[in-house]
Amino acid sequence: MLSSKRFFIKLAANINSINMKKLLLVLSLGVFASPIAKAQYCTSGATSLSDSQLAGIDFKGDNNTALDTVVPCSSNAPGLIDFTGVDTVQVTIGNSYWVGYEIGTCGGNYTQQFAVYADLNRDTVFQDSELLGYHTLLTVGTVDSIQIEIPWYAQAGQTRIRIVNRETSLSTPQSPCGTFTWGSTHDYILDVQGSAASLCTYPVNLMASGVDYNQASFSWYTLEDSSYFAMVEAGVVPTSSDFSLETSTSKFIIGANNISPNTSYDVYVYVPCGGDTAQTSFTTLCSPVVAPYAQNFDGGDFYTGTSIYTGAGQILGDCFEAESDYPYGSYEGWLVNSGTTPSSSTGPGGDASTYGYGNYMYYESSYGTSATLSLPTLNVSSLSDPFLSFDYHYYGSTSGKLRLKVSNDQGLSWIEHDLISSQGQTSETDPYKNAGFSLAPWLGDTAIRVQLEFVEDGTGGSYSDFAIDNISVDEAPACYNPVATLVGSTPGITTGSADFAFLSGKTLAYSYTEVGSTTTLANGVLFNNSYSFTGLAVNKAYEFSFYNICTGSFSDTTVVQAFVSALNPCAPQTAPYVETFEISSVKRQCWTEVSGADIDATWYLDSSQVQYQSWPNPTLYNNDTSYVAGQGSAFARLGTGSSSAGTDYSGEIQSGVFDLSALSSLQIDLLVAGGYYSVTYSSGTKYETEPNFYIDYRTSSSGSWNRVLEYVDTIFDGWTQVSIDDPIIDLSSTMEFRFGYIGGGLPIAVDSISFKQGSTCVKPVNLTTDFVTQGAAQVSWTGIAANYTYDAGIAGQSSTMGGSTSGDSVIFSGLSPKTTYWIAISPDCGTGVASPVSDTLFFSTECDEISTFPTIESFESNSTWELCYEATSQYTSSWAPYGWNLDKTGSSYDISGAFSGNQYAWAYWSGDAWLVSPVIDASSLTTLEVEFYYFVDAWVSSWSGASYTEELIVEYRLSPSDAWTPLFNDDQASTTWKKGVAITPATSSEMQIRFTVDGGGGDGLGLDYITFDEGPTCLPVSIASIDNITDQSATVEIDGPAANYEVYLEQPSIDATTGLLLFAQATGTSYLLTQDSIQQLTSLTAESIYGVWVREICSPGDTSDWSSVETFTTLCAALSLPYTESFESAGLGCWTT
Repeated sequence: MLSSKRFFIKLAANINSINMKKLLLVLSLGVFASPIAKAQYCTSGATSLSDSQLAGIDFKGDNNTALDTVVPCSSNAPGLIDFTGVDTVQVTIGNSYWVGYEIGTCGGNYTQQFAVYADLNRDTVFQDSELLGYHTLLTVGTVDSIQIEIPWYAQAGQTRIRIVNRETSLSTPQSPCGTFTWGSTHDYILDVQGSAASLCTYPVNLMASGVDYNQASFSWYTLEDSSYFAMVEAGVVPTSSDFSLETSTSKFIIGANNISPNTSYDVYVYVPCGGDTAQTSFTTLCSPVVAPYAQNFDGGDFYTGTSIYTGAGQILGDCFEAESDYPYGSYEGWLVNSGTTPSSSTGPGGDASTYGYGNYMYYESSYGTSATLSLPTLNVSSLSDPFLSFDYHYYGSTSGKLRLKVSNDQGLSWIEHDLISSQGQTSETDPYKNAGFSLAPWLGDTAIRVQLEFVEDGTGGSYSDFAIDNISVDEAPACYNPVATLVGSTPGITTGSADFAFLSGKTLAYSYTEVGSTTTLANGVLFNNSYSFTGLAVNKAYEFSFYNICTGSFSDTTVVQAFVSALNPCAPQTAPYVETFEISSVKRQCWTEVSGADIDATWYLDSSQVQYQSWPNPTLYNNDTSYVAGQGSAFARLGTGSSSAGTDYSGEIQSGVFDLSALSSLQIDLLVAGGYYSVTYSSGTKYETEPNFYIDYRTSSSGSWNRVLEYVDTIFDGWTQVSIDDPIIDLSSTMEFRFGYIGGGLPIAVDSISFKQGSTCVKPVNLTTDFVTQGAAQVSWTGIAANYTYDAGIAGQSSTMGGSTSGDSVIFSGLSPKTTYWIAISPDCGTGVASPVSDTLFFSTECDEISTFPTIESFESNSTWELCYEATSQYTSSWAPYGWNLDKTGSSYDISGAFSGNQYAWAYWSGDAWLVSPVIDASSLTTLEVEFYYFVDAWVSSWSGASYTEELIVEYRLSPSDAWTPLFNDDQASTTWKKGVAITPATSSEMQIRFTVDGGGGDGLGLDYITFDEGPTCLPVSIASIDNITDQSATVEIDGPAANYEVYLEQPSIDATTGLLLFAQATGTSYLLTQDSIQQLTSLTAESIYGVWVREICSPGDTSDWSSVETFTTLCAALSLPYTESFESAGLGCWTT
C-alpha cells in the first residue's frame, strides 16, 4: 500500500523534475500519434481553472511502469487533460493496485471526489459500469490511495484509464463523461496483460439509473450468456420465484404493476456458474403532482427537527427533499421553521401569512455554502403557460443568490437560471415579496423536477437566511418579466459570441448595444428558449435588453451584460505596463470588482457596474460626479456616483495576474481624482466627508494582502499623481493588486496605473520573528541589499542592541522573559546615500511555565502570573480592553468586591470572552485540580422581566495543538462568590486552562483566587445509559471500563409548595459492582419515577464524587382481563394518544 508520506515526497519531487515533454503537453493539449490517443472518447473535465483540481497522481504498475503526474495551477487547462502520449502503466488481469492521489486547489477550499474509470472492453466508450473505485467528501490537501482491481472482464491490450476529480459534496461518483465547473479529468494509457479464460464471469457494476416514480433502468456486466435478476422491496429476502432469467446485461422496469412510487427496493443479479451476487438499492420518486399546485408548508405535513440550526430529524412532507454541501453530519440546508430564524439580524419574523404564525422553509446560512430544495415531481401538461411563483424573505448582512434548476429527463441533465441575487428586505419584520418565473421551456411535460438552490457569495459570512413560502405552479399572469441567463461567451480572434437561455412563454423582444453607447447594434424578437448572439467583436462589453411582448402591453426590461474576450486575454502581464482602462487595453477585462470589507458598495468600472466609463467635462470635483479621464477617454471609478450625508460608498477593484519576477523592485504610479463631498442643510449644519484611499498587493491568489499605500481623509482635487512611498521588493510571477476606497460622498476615479522597475535602495519589509523563547529571539526580513544595520532595544527605551549583519536575519540572546522589544532595519546603500529605515517590529518574549504547586492567581497588583494570562473577547470596552478587566476593584452589580484581596478578573458586556492561563507543566501530577471562585451577575429586563446571564465554561488542553475539552460549566445567577472545581483526567508538560464566558446578555462575570494543585486520584464517572426498562426492572450502564462502582437508586419526594419532584440520596438502595460497569435494577414499581447516581470506588476509603442524578420511568404493568376503563380519573394513565 502506498503511504501518504511516500506519496507526498513523490509529488514534491515531480514538481521539480517534470519533464519538458509533459509540461508542453499540459499547456498545448496536443494530439498524439498512438491509436488510443486518436480514439473518439467522450469529453470530460472542468470549465473553470479556479478552485478545485487534482494536484497529482502516483500509480505504480508492473515492470517498473507508473503514472506519476503533477499539474501545477500555472499549467492547468480546462476540459480533458490528455496524458495518453506521455504516461503508460502496465497491469495484469486479476491483480490489485494502489492509485495514490493528492487533492488540490487553484483557489477556494471545497469538498471534492476522486474516481477511477478504465475502458476495460476497449470499445473507446467509457461506461458508468467501468468504475474501478472512488472516494468522496475529500478536502483540499488530502493525500490518500485507492485500491483498484483489474477485473476478469478487462480485455488484454492498450486502452485508456480516466481519472475524474470533481468539486462536489455528492456521495455518488461523477460520470466519466460530461463537463463540470471545478475539478480535473486526466486520461492515460492502461496496458492490460493476461487473460480471463476459464474464469466464472460473475456480474459486476450493477447500477440503477433513470429512477423515476414509475420506472428504473438497471445494468450490469458479465460475459455469461444469461443472468438471474430480482427486484424486491427493501428488507425483503428474495426467493427463487423472485428471480427471472435475463439474456442481456440490462433491464428496464416500468409501470404501476411492476414498480411503486416512493418505495425503496433491493436488486440482486447472479449468473449460473456461481461467483459473487451483485447487489444495489434505490428509492423511487413520488408520483408527479398535477398542476395547478400550491404548498404553504402548513397543514401537518412539515415538522421542525430537533435542532433549530441543523434541522436534524425534521420531516418534509409532500415529497419535498433537501440537501446541502455541508460535509459534516446530516444538515439538510433548507429547514422547516416558524417564527424567527435562530441567527440574529437575519431571516424573517414568521411566515408569509397575515399574522406570520405558520410554517415556511428557509436556508440556514450557518452551515455550508449552498443548499438545494427539491419540489415534488410536477405534471404541468394541463397548463397553457406554466408559471412558478412564491413568496420570499431575504435579509441579512451577507449575500447570495437563488438558482432555479429544472430537469425533464429523470435528473440526467439540468437547466439552471439565477432568479434572485439581491436582498429584498431590510429587517426581519419587513413583509415577504412575491416572485414569479415562467416554466414555458417545459410546456406539456408530465414529469419535471424542480429544485431551488441557494448559493452564498463566498465571502464567508453566515448571516443571509433566505425564506420561502406559498409555492405555486399555475397558469402565468397576463404579463410577466422574462428571465435571461448568460450561459457563456465564446472568445475568438476577431469575433466571438454570447449564449443565452430564457424563461419566457411570450414572444421575447431583444436589443443590444456596446456598454457606454446608446447606439443599438441589433434588435428583433425570439421564439426559442435559447439563442446565441454571434459575430460580436472581441474585447468589447455588450448590454443586452430583453422584454416580453404581452397582449396589449409589455413587461419590464431585463438587462444582462456580457464581455466578449479575445483568446487567453488574462495571461500574466510583465512590466513595464500602464493600465489606462481604454477600450484598446486588452488587460482591462482582467480587472474585477470585489466587495468592500464591511459594506455592499463596489468599485464600478462604468455607470452600469461592468468594465469601464467614459465621461465628459467638467472637471469640478465639489458636489459633481462628472470627471474627465486622466488619460484618453476612460478610467476606473469607485463609488455609486451619488451621495447623501452619512452614507458610505466603499469598495475595491482587483487586477489580473502580473509576472514581476524579473524585477528587483516595483514602482507603482497612478492618477487619482475626487472623493470630496460637502452639503449645507437648511438648519445651517454643514456635512463634509473625505475618503481613505489605499493600494494592496499579494504574491499569489491565495496569499495575504499587504498594504503598500494609504491616504487617510484625503481630497484629490483634480487628477493627482500618486506614487507608492517605497518600491515593492516582495515580487513573484503571480502578483495581484487591489485599489480600495473607504469613505463617503462622491466617487474616486483612478487612471493610468503604471507598473515599472523601482529603486534598488529599498527599505526591508516583512520583518518577522522566526522564533521567540524566554531569553532569545531570531528576527528575519526581506530585502535586496547585501548588508544591513539595525537598532533594537526594550520597548519605550532607546537602542541598546544595535549592530550590523551581512545576512537577512539576526539572533538576540540574553533577553528578559515577558518583555517587549523593538527592532528596525536599514540597508547599506553605500557612502553618501541615505538609507531608508524599515517599519519597526515589536515582539515579546515568552512567560515561564507554572511548575510549582499549589500556585494561586488572585489578580493582585503584585501577581507573578497575571500578565501571562491571555485575554480575548468578542467585544471590547474602555473598562475591559480585551473583554476582561484583570484589575477590577470594588463592586460589580451584585458583588461588593474581590473574593480575596482587592482585585479580581471581570468580564462585562464582552459577548463571548476567553481567559487562557499560562502554560502549566503538570507532568509530575496524576491529575490537575483547578479551584476558583466566581460569580454570575444577572440582568433583568425592565420591559419583559426576563433574566439574562453569562455562562462560565472551564476547559483544558494538553498541548497548543489540541482542541479544548470542557470540564465545568455554570450559568446560574449568584449574588455571592461561588466555589468551582474542575479536575483534568490527564496532565502534560504544556497544558493550559481556559475560562470561557459564553455571552448571554447578563451583567458580567467575576473570577478570583484561581488555585492549581494536585487533583484527586479517583475521578468522577457518569451514567452512559439507562435502558431495557420494563415495569419492574432497568439496566444502568456506567460510562467507563469494568471497575468497582457503587450505584444508588431512589424515588423522589414531592415539594409541598411547588409540587416539583425532589431527588436526594436519603432512603434509597445501594448496589455495589465488582469489576463490572453494568447494573441490573430489579423489584421496581410499575409506572414510577426513579433517580440514579453512580460513583467509582478506586480503593478502600478512596471514592469519587457522586455523579449528577439521571432519571427514568418504569413502564406500565400488564393488565389482567376482564378490564374496564371509564376515563373518569384525571390523565390517561397508561393509555397513550
